[in-house]
Amino acid sequence: MNYYDTLNERLYNNEEEVNYLKGFLSTKDDVDAVAIFINKNEQGFVLDSVSSKEDIDLARIGIGGKSILFNEPFYNLQNKMITNKLLDFSKIYNLDDSLGDTLFLLNNTILDVIANGKELDIKKDDDNVLALNIKNTVGGYVTIQIMTADNYAYNCLYRPYSFDYNTLLDKTTYPFSSFADSYPEIRYFDNLAMLIKGVVYENNEPFVKEQLIKCVEKQLKFLAELEFIKIYVLNEFIVLINKKYNLNFEVIKRQEEEGLLSLGVFLGEDRESIDLDYIKRFI
Repeated sequence: MNYYDTLNERLYNNEEEVNYLKGFLSTKDDVDAVAIFINKNEQGFVLDSVSSKEDIDLARIGIGGKSILFNEPFYNLQNKMITNKLLDFSKIYNLDDSLGDTLFLLNNTILDVIANGKELDIKKDDDNVLALNIKNTVGGYVTIQIMTADNYAYNCLYRPYSFDYNTLLDKTTYPFSSFADSYPEIRYFDNLAMLIKGVVYENNEPFVKEQLIKCVEKQLKFLAELEFIKIYVLNEFIVLINKKYNLNFEVIKRQEEEGLLSLGVFLGEDRESIDLDYIKRFI
């Protein structure tokens, strides 16, 4: 039985979507699934979750004045892998509770895992033994939704993200193509294009656009510090987006100092960057 399609159909035809979702998953012993969702009610937005089993793969942490609820997909091998990435990244880059910094944090935590490709090497917490070839089920897409009281009026848990114009969706890169595995920076160009299209999306509120610009500026600086993407390629990308979308992002000046934080998977690699013409497809 295709539970996913069945659930979507039932949610579409049910006014009490949240209650139905909770009832549906809690009775399915043969399904291992977790749903994290936003419930819109009279009090505003409520971040909630439901699991078909004991939700040992869910984590909630507080960073500054915000609370983050998320999945720990590799909890059976390294229980706090994502938790530690969030905490470390936020601390090293001294991020605040603004929307721009929060997007920067979540965006790069997701990309860090995705850019490792189809398989991950994870060290177990207990004996520090390297576990090889652990399947990366995170996929290759980054989806971020920014909700405000003005642009999100009702629950629609059945609707795919790609149908929601308030969602910033990275969907150009095939998740686990061999080419993307060979050139992980492709995912970062795709992701940058996603953020920039959010900046120029005409229905976004001025505050959202302002915070997205802040996030993009940090992202460009971050990629330059890592030297993960060649500076001249990154600057060419900036010139292209400025011209096409009438933006004013500054080109990156060469820095002598080393980057603040490495993504690990990219260290020690000295290879050619992807062709400049190829990156034009993303914008």
